[in-house]
Amino acid sequence: MSSTPIAFRIHAGLVVIFRYGVVVLIGLSPSEGTAPIETLISRVIGELSSYEEESAQAQLCNDQSAEVILPGGRILSQRI
Repeated sequence: MSSTPIAFRIHAGLVVIFRYGVVVLIGLSPSEGTAPIETLISRVIGELSSYEEESAQAQLCNDQSAEVILPGGRILSQRI
C-alpha cells in the first residue's frame, strides 16, 4: 500500500509501521494484532521496557447534531 510509512493488509485489517516506532493497527482484534507485533520485536533496536498503548473505536454518524467525541465512547465522523 505504501513504503513510507510501511503499510500492509492482514486479515480484514491494516498494519501501519512508522519509522519512529509507532505501529497502528486498524480493523484488527487484539488477538489478530499480536502476531505482527511479535514479528517486529526481533527487529527492534533499543527496545523500551515499557510502552504506551492507546485504542479507539470510530464510526460514521449521519446525525449532524451528535457530539463528535463522546466521553469514553466512540469517535464519530459526521458525513457532510
